[in-house]
Amino acid sequence: MVDVRCWPGRLKKPGRPRAIPAKLEYLVAELYHRGYGYRAIAGILRQDYGLNPHYSSVRKTLIRLGEVRRGSHGMKTYLEPGDVELMEKCAGSARDKLLIRLLFHLGCRVSEVLAIKISDVDFERTTITILHLKTRSMLSCPHCKARLARRHRFCPACGAETSSFY
Repeated sequence: MVDVRCWPGRLKKPGRPRAIPAKLEYLVAELYHRGYGYRAIAGILRQDYGLNPHYSSVRKTLIRLGEVRRGSHGMKTYLEPGDVELMEKCAGSARDKLLIRLLFHLGCRVSEVLAIKISDVDFERTTITILHLKTRSMLSCPHCKARLARRHRFCPACGAETSSFY
């Protein structure tokens, strides 16, 4: 008869530490801040320190140290004002600089910023009117009930002019 209580112990991979030693945690954080990824850090620990960590151990160490938020996959999901200034310096033309500034300060989509016309800017009240392009409004022809896009000038099914519908 085989003792099944010892099976889980046999299934574990030998030689893989569950966590990175405390002496090396801050080395892991420093390598992460220098731009190394999880797998690269695991490779450095394997090559230079004789450890055999999995890259998920590196990620768990960084989460425990507070360097990475859980669920962020190691990437920032926002821009700092300093990042935007660097992007503006790298932009070639005044148009690109204005585009970067509008995207950062208004928080809208690229397509919405590109759709801004001079008539949308009110200099007296210092406001900009933005046409939201992802409104998910369902437009349909009243004659044939065919679905229309916002850009349609004529109904594709019956040929009626759409400017009178909306």
